[in-house]
Amino acid sequence: MQRLLKLFKDLLHFACSRGMGAAMLSAVVAAIVYHMFLGNNAVFFRDENGTRMDILPEMSLEELLEYFEVEPAATDTVKYTGFVGKVAEITLMKAKEVTILADGVERTMNIYGGTVGQALAAANIDIDSDDLVSKKLWKPVDDGDYIIVTRMEYTLTYEELDVPFETNVRYTSLMRNGRTKHLSDGSNGKRMLTYMNTVMDGEVLSTSLVSDDMIKAPVNRETLVGKEGVPVSPLVFEEYPVVNNVPVKYEYLITDAVCTGYSAKPGAGTLGGWKAMPGHVAVNYTKIPLGTKMYITSPNGKFVYGYALAADSGSALMSGYGTADLFYSTYLESVLNGYRLLNVYILETPK
Repeated sequence: MQRLLKLFKDLLHFACSRGMGAAMLSAVVAAIVYHMFLGNNAVFFRDENGTRMDILPEMSLEELLEYFEVEPAATDTVKYTGFVGKVAEITLMKAKEVTILADGVERTMNIYGGTVGQALAAANIDIDSDDLVSKKLWKPVDDGDYIIVTRMEYTLTYEELDVPFETNVRYTSLMRNGRTKHLSDGSNGKRMLTYMNTVMDGEVLSTSLVSDDMIKAPVNRETLVGKEGVPVSPLVFEEYPVVNNVPVKYEYLITDAVCTGYSAKPGAGTLGGWKAMPGHVAVNYTKIPLGTKMYITSPNGKFVYGYALAADSGSALMSGYGTADLFYSTYLESVLNGYRLLNVYILETPK
């Protein structure tokens, strides 16, 4: 019998030394068989070093700890099931002192196994994906670990800036030298600057510009400035050069021609099919055919409309009132033109 007992005990010690899976199952089966024959108890002792098992008579927890040569520290935790069905289990969990620094507070606590993440949870410290932890969350805690949680935030701030408008100056011989008229008032635009702030533990660590958006474009001021001799029309007929305000060649001249001014909405057309624009003028096409090239100026050269194309007509002109109605891009300029007696040089009539 003693040899059988020794054999059972050797088998059980071997099974426990190999782990808690299939080997533990074998040990339990062996223990049950052993109890059936001898009526003794199987005692399992577990700590951080593994699992031990022995066949012992029923005794107190203090006696069992003394048998397994264990003296728990005051901070250790001992879990004891007592003898249930001739099987007793003792689990010794040794405390590991861990210090956590988070949110400006240092906490020292005893942790019974587990990972860094579990230690933070036990300390009721929530972290998010932006926060930095000095140790990997999945790593088991060690006695004396010092864990630092650094709070990281990424915030956006906005700055709105004025975008000053500019003044576009257009010179015209409609006014005396140096005189000014505002065709339109300007207004400032708006820019929105967006900054990304990196905040560490409540303090801004760095700031970077992430976008610069124009949320309202400025509207430039349009200003007319008087300057004698500046032509209104952008047209140029190079085959008819002008010297001292007189074309070097032309078909005929209309003096004291009554010339008024008009304007139209952007994109308007003309009777001749051309676009309404400075340089395209209205005439009585029975006297001046559409498509006629002209040069229009005051006799003294202070006002110069410039090269012009007969492109349009009007009821007043067709009724015999006036020689030409000069087109301007703005109503104000047409008013400034008013009623003028000008020289109209007929450069070329269409064939």
